[in-house]
Amino acid sequence: MLAISLFAIGILLIIVEMLTGTFVLLWLGIATLAASAVIFTTESIWLALLVFAVTAIGLWLGTKKFGKNVHKGQDLQSGIYSYIGKEVLVHSVDKKDNTIGTIMIHGEEWIVKSSRSLIANQKVSIKDIEGATLMVEAI
Repeated sequence: MLAISLFAIGILLIIVEMLTGTFVLLWLGIATLAASAVIFTTESIWLALLVFAVTAIGLWLGTKKFGKNVHKGQDLQSGIYSYIGKEVLVHSVDKKDNTIGTIMIHGEEWIVKSSRSLIANQKVSIKDIEGATLMVEAI
């Protein structure tokens, strides 16, 4: 009965993992399934606990190592910092200071500044962020 309960818990953890996408519940679910198999075949709770711990920790450590290898040398950016390096068109240019303008990214208007004059519809690359202003350079 304990083996079946653990099996059901393992399956439930894997299903919940599909909604979260963190891998933590997936590894715990797999470890729980392994522990349920041990209890089903040997009826040893201590061996099942050992298998659960080794499996869960092994999968977690393996994921960390795999993640580091996949993202080795890459600086993952999110939010506004993911805009750095993107190429966009200048939407408008300030009439008083032609080094300031606006661009549109994902339907949002952003103020941009360049070290050189900007022209409407000019292609620029986002190089840096200073406060709420994107620093750009002509391509």
